[in-house]
Amino acid sequence: MTKARRISSLVLVLTAGASLAACSSHPGSAAVVDGRSISPTAVREVQTEVGDYLQDKSTPAILTMLVQEQAVIDFAASHGVGASEEDGDKLLESVSSQSGVKDAHFSDASRGVAQFSVAYSNIAALQDDDVMTQLTDTLKGLHVAVNPRFGSGSTAERVSAPVPWPWISAAR
Repeated sequence: MTKARRISSLVLVLTAGASLAACSSHPGSAAVVDGRSISPTAVREVQTEVGDYLQDKSTPAILTMLVQEQAVIDFAASHGVGASEEDGDKLLESVSSQSGVKDAHFSDASRGVAQFSVAYSNIAALQDDDVMTQLTDTLKGLHVAVNPRFGSGSTAERVSAPVPWPWISAAR
């Protein structure tokens, strides 16, 4: 094996190890945001329970919302346009009743996404570019580790689709 191949193999192993270690303090997490773990169960619950009400119910889109959720809720509250859990519940009741579903029960994860949605709408309704810039800066400041099985990216702005590992070939 040439020296260049050994070095590139070492780099590949170190990169893979670093990627996998990102969630190692929270094994099994879909992502970790500022030390808060987001479980794969939460991602599945949101996809199953409210996915039909969302424009994009892909795993990266759901995970992006879950990553941003608490920061957006806190940001909205600090700017006087907060959304309560009850506001989120009202949104869920409204969309489920419009779909003909009665007495729907939602997980905490889905309720959190609904509260996030109301909070984000409240912020957007301010129509203030400076506030939106502050929100973007707040999201950029979050420490995010995404499990490579669920997506890629290290910022809260957007979780992208998982990146295929170069040493894994697709089934033929």
